Amino acid sequence: MIWSQKLLRGALMAASLAATVVSGPSWAQDYPNKPITILVPFGAGGATDVTTRLIADIAGEKLGQRVIVENRPGAGGGLMAADLAQAEPDGYTLGALTASPILVRPHTVPDAGYDSSKDFTFIARYLLAPQPIAVAADSPWNTYQDMIAWAKENPGRLRYTAIAQLGGAHVVIERAFRQEGVKAVHIPFNNGPEAITAFRGGNLDMVAQSDYAVLLDNGEIKILAETGPERLPTAPDAPTFRELGYDVSPAIFYGIGGPAGLPPEIVERWETMVREATETEEFKGLLAQLKMIPAYLPSEEFRKAALADYELIGEAVKQIQ
Repeated sequence: MIWSQKLLRGALMAASLAATVVSGPSWAQDYPNKPITILVPFGAGGATDVTTRLIADIAGEKLGQRVIVENRPGAGGGLMAADLAQAEPDGYTLGALTASPILVRPHTVPDAGYDSSKDFTFIARYLLAPQPIAVAADSPWNTYQDMIAWAKENPGRLRYTAIAQLGGAHVVIERAFRQEGVKAVHIPFNNGPEAITAFRGGNLDMVAQSDYAVLLDNGEIKILAETGPERLPTAPDAPTFRELGYDVSPAIFYGIGGPAGLPPEIVERWETMVREATETEEFKGLLAQLKMIPAYLPSEEFRKAALADYELIGEAVKQIQ
């Protein structure tokens, strides 16, 4: 009787283990069986928000399941990033990965709540976002050097925004200003539309943000330089920061990610959906409207590119703190 009970117990344990092994791929194949949430680190209406919402809509149609976009602004995008890092790696909570919270914040905030080098799954990059140095169309400055010369003669009077405090563009610009001996005032905002309102109200002398298309289309700005690594098709005569002699000029990316440890099957599925979304005419049209650059990368290439810039930004932050 005793041996029979032991054999029965052993058989039950073996059956349980076998079920566990089989159920791993099975639940991934059944994914998704409930709504998925994509967290966005900034407020509604900005470029991160609208591009994420379009990808969510396209993915929802392909998955046959709701994909909900939830704005979670705060701490320069760091609030969302911390929440994403702590989410269950089951594919039901994903996030819009952008440069400021991913590349910069862990270097500037000791208790950021996450380490970008190990706390995220980089699923797919879908665009690069120019963040040009722009001034009002009627500004007396016609070149970047004009603005720098004025700022040197008027310490502390140049008012500008790169949106997030100690975000990617802010760190790069502040490092450039220090190299030039310029003292300026950075005014942070929760998102691009807020900054546009302030700019139109005459409260900013210069803006550096990805939400610049509406200002350019309306003839409200002229672009003096591009903080990223490539010249802009919309302003081909404006030099890049690298051309101006600044050695840190990271690619400001938008992508989809999740917490560390996402199952490979789910990563591959979202890789495919993001790639297919970027190939749609609707997505291409939106990027043309926003004046952003399509730049799809699959998971591993996205991770390597982002973390290479993560190291460069870390060195830049040390120099301005």
